[in-house]
Amino acid sequence: MRSLFFAFFFILTTVVASAQSDSLDNEIDTSGIMSKTLKKGFYLTHEDFLNNTPSFTKEFTTIKKAAAKDRFGHEIFRVKYDLADGEGKIKETLWGFADDSLFYVRIFASLLHTDYWKLECNAGKYPFAYVKIDQAGGYMGTGFLFNKVLPLYEIYVIDKNGKAKQATANYLKKLFAEAPEILEAYKKESKKGTNKVKSEYLLKFNTYLSTH
Repeated sequence: MRSLFFAFFFILTTVVASAQSDSLDNEIDTSGIMSKTLKKGFYLTHEDFLNNTPSFTKEFTTIKKAAAKDRFGHEIFRVKYDLADGEGKIKETLWGFADDSLFYVRIFASLLHTDYWKLECNAGKYPFAYVKIDQAGGYMGTGFLFNKVLPLYEIYVIDKNGKAKQATANYLKKLFAEAPEILEAYKKESKKGTNKVKSEYLLKFNTYLSTH
């Protein structure tokens, strides 16, 4: 029994050390993020977002949840909205919403709550968000022990259909196929597996698409 306990303790501490290292390495430098000014309001569709035309507007307050900072001092967080008129939640399924300065996109949804995450890059053909997840494989809120001890961060890309896709190395290689030079350069860097590398190449790819 004692040997089983020590074996479990060793595995847990190894995973924690690995996760802590990954969480540091996976932080991104957002100093060069592309952005555009989006009109305040609620967006029902991806098309509304692309056209910068809110489906409707209501007075609301943005409430930050799960706030954290990366090593560059940049804040990563999910949010919810609080309607000023006390109506509660909007009945329609939102794609996202914009307040006076930022845009938040729906990444995860469940019967209990919906998560809206700040877009780190809201311009270009492939915007992306920075999402906090837990080591158990779920997003913020699905784990208790793991969510407290092993927080990690992942990039989610908004594809051309408005769907949020996790920016795995394989996904990005397929995405970058449209720009061979960027793809070849990314293949050399992708082994690092860091979000910093992923974000840099997503920005390069978005810039490439804007000029071709």
